[in-house]
Amino acid sequence: MTLPSISLPTRIDQARLKWTSLQQQHLYFAPVRHHSPACAYAVLSLIDSVKPDYILIEGPDTFNSLIPSLTDKDTLPPVAIMGQAEYCHHDNGLE
Repeated sequence: MTLPSISLPTRIDQARLKWTSLQQQHLYFAPVRHHSPACAYAVLSLIDSVKPDYILIEGPDTFNSLIPSLTDKDTLPPVAIMGQAEYCHHDNGLE
């Protein structure tokens, strides 16, 4: 069995076709939900093979204040930013 011989659900196949179409236009996505060394290596490999002119990184609004520091000429990669959410328990009276 090979990957092309596997029948995909319609929505997955449509997403794959759209992904391919975007790559033909030189638009690439590296969706990362959980950062790990494996993800970092995969993204680095993509950047190495595509050699993009620009990289857009989506992050939370609360990181916007960091943009001037990140784009400063003295800031050199690699750069890491850590974000951590707080758990807030709301008493909704349903307990």
